[in-house]
Amino acid sequence: MRGQASVITLHLAPASELRLSTYSGYACQWLMFNLIKQVNPELSSKLHGVKGIAPYSVTPLMRLNGGFVFKRSSGGFRLWIRFVIFNNGDPRWVECSRALLEAIPNNPDIIFGDCRLVLHEVEFKLVDLPKLWEESTPIYRFSMDFITPTRLAMTAREMNTLIGMNTGKPLWAPARYILYPDPERILSQLTNLWLEFTGLKPVNVEKYRVWLRLGGVVCSGFPSCIRTVTLRPYEKSIGFLGRANFVIPQDELNNPLYARFTDTLLKMAELTNVGDERTAGLGVVRYRAYEPAASQ
Repeated sequence: MRGQASVITLHLAPASELRLSTYSGYACQWLMFNLIKQVNPELSSKLHGVKGIAPYSVTPLMRLNGGFVFKRSSGGFRLWIRFVIFNNGDPRWVECSRALLEAIPNNPDIIFGDCRLVLHEVEFKLVDLPKLWEESTPIYRFSMDFITPTRLAMTAREMNTLIGMNTGKPLWAPARYILYPDPERILSQLTNLWLEFTGLKPVNVEKYRVWLRLGGVVCSGFPSCIRTVTLRPYEKSIGFLGRANFVIPQDELNNPLYARFTDTLLKMAELTNVGDERTAGLGVVRYRAYEPAASQ
């Protein structure tokens, strides 16, 4: 059914010290493709080469007691990985989740670099994304924990649009990374994901985007600070980590329907991840809404 998310979580324990040459999110993305390939090589290739919005997300290796594995982890600590496949109406992606569930039991030991990870448990659940809207409420104050490195992107298309507006002709421009939690950019991307995965428009999407541009949601502080990290030593690949607080100002711009849709998108974000390379374990977030009375 369109709008469903298949959530598969692997609980693992490293048999020895884990050492990777790069960020563990990239290794987990490779693992997902490899597991699907064991059952259906053609399907794995198609998922890897999909154009446009990718119908999946992964986490990096996550520690059971909190945090994530960047490149190294001591043996004996329990870890977990989450794969999420989204049904956007294309039956091929439903087959991906079935292929994963078929392949995982045949791989009790998972090799990451020189380390063997022992599979202890597999969890599976279906999440109905439209139900997130049905159960949503207007929010006025919330926080987001950016648990893994996150980077937002201004695409080459956006850059060319802006340049074209100024010069009267399109010009080539590279993408730009944005290393702070811009609520307009985060929620605009999540709107695109919502439309792709559900096809539903519970609000006027274009007017919602205008509301975001006008400051319908604003960042109100960084209680645990925001810091940046480098993902690859040979590239300038960086992302930010930390907690950010946000508010929906109670002024003439306030719209309870948009505040409710924002709640829906942020709940979905815990499955989709946010920002650039969300399919490789970047942008894993935790969302917390506060009671409306707390914002008074």
